[in-house]
Amino acid sequence: MEKGKGRNREREQFFKLKQIYGLENLLKEFEKHCYTTAIVTINSGDETFQFDLNRSRIGQIRYGYDPFHRPFIQARVLRMLGDYGTIGIIVRSFLTEKHEETGYPYKRIRGYVARLEGNKVTFNMLPVNELYWACTTNATTGGKIPPEREAVYCGPDGIISERARITFLKSGRGEEKGE
Repeated sequence: MEKGKGRNREREQFFKLKQIYGLENLLKEFEKHCYTTAIVTINSGDETFQFDLNRSRIGQIRYGYDPFHRPFIQARVLRMLGDYGTIGIIVRSFLTEKHEETGYPYKRIRGYVARLEGNKVTFNMLPVNELYWACTTNATTGGKIPPEREAVYCGPDGIISERARITFLKSGRGEEKGE
């Protein structure tokens, strides 16, 4: 046996990373909803992590403020999933259109719950009513907070927009919201 062969094999096994499936799908979901810029906030209850996405003029997505941040962000998301098992994610996608009173850009807000199940990352989009409730409730006191005026809350089952004061459901009918 060649000198050092067994030791190198041990090192290779030690440093071999477990293959994780589904993380790319989660990142592609974020990218799909980045029109110009987006802010992704990940929360585990004990830890919060936030990063920006920016779409270039040629359509490429940059994670963070440096082209090399993507692998660090991936590692942080995987670590949080490994530590907590389940994480909550909010993606705020900014539009070019600005609110007529505030001057801030409109944004589409989506919420997700991601889990690490064995070696696979799974995620589901929150229904619009759950997202709206989460974004308009103080987590500490349980009291209501006013919705963001520029926000359009998006779920797989429709949207809630304070601008139009209408909830659009997938069934195609609109329901007027009370004030």
